[in-house]
Amino acid sequence: SVRKLLTENLSTRISEIEKSTEAGPARDQATGLLFARNGLFGEARRIFERAIFGEAGAPGGGAAEWGKELKEETAILLADLALCITLGAHSRADLDAAARYGEAAAEAFPPEAAREKGELMLKVALVHHLRGDLSAARVWSGKALRLDPALGETYRRLMTSEGPVAGLTDEILQFLRQGL
Repeated sequence: SVRKLLTENLSTRISEIEKSTEAGPARDQATGLLFARNGLFGEARRIFERAIFGEAGAPGGGAAEWGKELKEETAILLADLALCITLGAHSRADLDAAARYGEAAAEAFPPEAAREKGELMLKVALVHHLRGDLSAARVWSGKALRLDPALGETYRRLMTSEGPVAGLTDEILQFLRQGL
C-alpha cells in the first residue's frame, strides 16, 4: 500500500515529464530514474526494459553479443537498467543480468566519453564484486582505472570499508545509489 501511494504521488511528476519531454529514450530515462530515485527499482526496471527491448523482452542470447552495435542512447538506458537491477536485486540471476547489461553498455560508450565510461566500468566491477566474481571485478576495475586513474581512490575506499564484511556491501550499494 505504501508503494501504491508513492506511485500515485509520483504521477504528477510523471505527467510533467510527459508534457516537457518528447516520447522516446529521454522520456523513458527521466521516468525510469524518477522511480529509481524513489526506491521503486522494480518499476524502474520495467520502464527501462520496455524502452530497450520493447514488449518482446530481452533477447535470449544475452547482452554480450550486442557489443558496439548499441546506439549511445540505448547504452545509457542499458547502464541505468543495470544499476536499477543491482539496487533492486533479489537473486544471483538479477546480479548476473546487471553485470551483463553493464558490460554491454560500457563497451558501447564512445571513447570521447572516457570519464563516464570509466565510471560505468567501475560500477560493473562493483556488481561483479557483489556477485562474488572477484576475477571479473579485477578485470573491470583494471579497465576503469586504465581509462581514468582518478577512480582508484574511490575504488580503494569502497574495497577497504571499516567494520564487518557486510558493511562493504552496504558501502557499494550506497555508492551505486548515488549514481542515480
